[in-house]
Amino acid sequence: MQNTENNNNISRNWLILAVSALALSGLFAVFLVIARSPHISELLPYKDFFKTTLTIHVNLSVLVWLLSFSAFLATNCHCKRAKGSAAIHRNKQDSNSDELLRHFITRNDLFFIGFSTIIFYLCLLATLIIVGSVFDVSAVAYLNNYVPYLDSSIFSFGILLFITSIFLLHAVSCLFAKKLDEYFGLSLIMVFSYFTFLLTYFDLSSQENNNLYNHADYYERLYWGYGHILQFAYTHIMLICWLKMAEILTEKRTDGLTFAINKNCFLFNTVIACGGIAIIAKHSVSSFEYINLYTKHMILFGGVTAIFIFLNNIKNIYAAIKVKEMLHIRNSLIWSIILFLAGGVISLTISGSDTRVPAHYHGSIIGVSLAVIGAVYYYFDQFGYKIRSLRLAKWQPVLYGSGQLIHIIGLAISGGYGALRKSPGVAQSFEGKFYMGLMGMGGLISIIGGLIFVIIILKAVIDNKKI
Repeated sequence: MQNTENNNNISRNWLILAVSALALSGLFAVFLVIARSPHISELLPYKDFFKTTLTIHVNLSVLVWLLSFSAFLATNCHCKRAKGSAAIHRNKQDSNSDELLRHFITRNDLFFIGFSTIIFYLCLLATLIIVGSVFDVSAVAYLNNYVPYLDSSIFSFGILLFITSIFLLHAVSCLFAKKLDEYFGLSLIMVFSYFTFLLTYFDLSSQENNNLYNHADYYERLYWGYGHILQFAYTHIMLICWLKMAEILTEKRTDGLTFAINKNCFLFNTVIACGGIAIIAKHSVSSFEYINLYTKHMILFGGVTAIFIFLNNIKNIYAAIKVKEMLHIRNSLIWSIILFLAGGVISLTISGSDTRVPAHYHGSIIGVSLAVIGAVYYYFDQFGYKIRSLRLAKWQPVLYGSGQLIHIIGLAISGGYGALRKSPGVAQSFEGKFYMGLMGMGGLISIIGGLIFVIIILKAVIDNKKI
């Protein structure tokens, strides 16, 4: 059926954009290694090449990768609903006519699918612009939290086009939602995160705060509230993927009390995340409360939903990790839980601005990424891209996850020896330098694991020749 195939293509395109962003971030990771190599670094095209490359790498590997996947989840939800509606009416009418099926696909879903196609091409353009900003030799990189920024008109246009396009997609998805499920919750969090960004921008642009900050402080505050709320969206995505992987592996859908508790947990995460907008609505971006309350908001509520959903589904998750088939998906689930848990444990040890802060964040965000990797394996198979390198695929999450675990352990312990967050190489003891070396080794293993994932997906696409 042509209609259904076209709908699948739209969902598939979002997955391919997400994986492409991860692939490009891996390429920039290679540039980072080169930029730090003796003698070779002297041949770099401009002085700030390392920071510029790092900025683009982080945005591709987190923001573009995860928000593209969020767009996939929203689009796939509408595509499945349209497909289900068409199938029901086809059976009723006993007809295979595409025109008849088009008539019965709900107008809202049909509109959303077309709208998602437009947004996809805008996000593709935005991603290419972000990548292209590496050639802006006049750009100044600011390594602020959540969304590291290039003070460049090219980068600014690309990043703003991307996050605005994603906002529009989720806003329309909310308008056309038919039930208040976890997918609606994810879209609503994305909408409120963007509203938080707008309120912050207008507050920074006000006469009271205009020219109050240097560029570094400006971008730090601009993306502080937005980035905090995005962390709830990332956790939301991870939990959707955990439950999906557990369902696939055990071949059992949650129902009854477990389902009801899951639904309320997702509702809780949605309300808490969206409620974060109240902080910027009440407190000026220049106030102490703006920074402090968002931090407390994350400390108090950031991991609550994950804990409750994990405990509520522990029987299904335990059954899933005992399965001896689909090991690439099973291992993605296992290592996602390990990394997210490690990030949470490290957060309990933070007592200042040392390398334990990025260790916590890396653990948590890679936990999210591993969950998405497992889901990508499944959905690619559903779209007809058979993963043929299963032996390699089963080890890929292990390599990626174990490398990151070594990386964050090295970061966390070197923080205990006084390695500073923004300048880890300064004033370290021998032990601190040793653990920073351990961090580097783990990072390299993880990069290899990430590249293997991209190669596996690329091979699946080429083998099945669907593009």
